[in-house]
Amino acid sequence: MPLTNKHEQVDRVLFGQTIPEVHRMLDRDRDNLGGHHRVLTHSLATLEKIYRKFGIFGYILGLVHIGLDYRLLDESLFLRQVKCPICEKPFSSQKGLKIHIGRVHKKVRKGGR
Repeated sequence: MPLTNKHEQVDRVLFGQTIPEVHRMLDRDRDNLGGHHRVLTHSLATLEKIYRKFGIFGYILGLVHIGLDYRLLDESLFLRQVKCPICEKPFSSQKGLKIHIGRVHKKVRKGGR
């Protein structure tokens, strides 16, 4: 599941703008329930609330959000990703890749010491 900022990044790529509140509504119980939050919030009832508050554009953003979370849509189709040259884990930014290499592959980078 992409993090909320990934949802917003996809929105900007596809539509040129985002509505962060849509993603907060869909992920409101994520911290307490983890992946199980989808059972409560990734529903027609939540999409109807989003539609009443933000109109058709918000509704579409909600559908894309749900599609990404259930892997019906692949975020890599929308976000440019770079892969770690050591383990091939994908990252959406060079900064994330640098942090990963510094933390995970520190010994590899220093010649195994």
